[in-house]
Amino acid sequence: PLVMLPGVGSASYTLSALASQIAPHFHVYAVDNIYDVGRSVASRPVESADDFTAWLDGLFDALSLERADVLGLSYGGWVFSQYALRRPERLGKVVLLAPAGTVAPINFAFIWRALLTLVGGEWAMVEFADWASPTLSSDPKWATERAGLIEDATLAQRSFAKRRLVPPVPPADAEWAKLTAPTLLLFGDEEVIFEPRAAAEKMARVAPQMKVEVIPGASHDLFIVAAPEVARRTLAFLRPGREV
Repeated sequence: PLVMLPGVGSASYTLSALASQIAPHFHVYAVDNIYDVGRSVASRPVESADDFTAWLDGLFDALSLERADVLGLSYGGWVFSQYALRRPERLGKVVLLAPAGTVAPINFAFIWRALLTLVGGEWAMVEFADWASPTLSSDPKWATERAGLIEDATLAQRSFAKRRLVPPVPPADAEWAKLTAPTLLLFGDEEVIFEPRAAAEKMARVAPQMKVEVIPGASHDLFIVAAPEVARRTLAFLRPGREV
């Protein structure tokens, strides 16, 4: 089994391009994150990483998963990083895909653009998409995918009640040093929510047991524009010897 979580403000189907290439090799559970847009319904407020841990414990129990591999995109990567530090016994391998607020604090450019999307409507979503996903926005072949993401994000803002996001605070260096679950950190060399080179150097220093790989020519949109390469590297890490 492989459990997947999307980024903030999006449902699990945004991972479709990636999941479709991994699904022939895994039983994939792509789940809408709790306390966010989508079909997962919170029975109480989610206010801390411990609350996410309790939810994932319940999710794994409900799916009869004693252990599973996991993949988290952006905010979903932060959620799974916290789970890996708290429940390593329930995890096989972990893939953190461009994880937000995980290897470095979220930068101010991301924060103010994200805040604008709460009040600015579709134009703010367009500006955010163009900044966070430059390849998706600049190459005409991705026009349909770009338009769909913007339309869905705008609709979600109108359709779901506003929620207070649990701030994704990066684990301390000492916590990373204690990470025991085999972990792949994967991001693009044009990532905008953190500085890619600095992140790679930091994690090599504080968590040498973690595998760090960088995909050329990709930013925060790598789960779409580089989906085949992300899937290939993910599968090679989770199940060495298998091909996508």
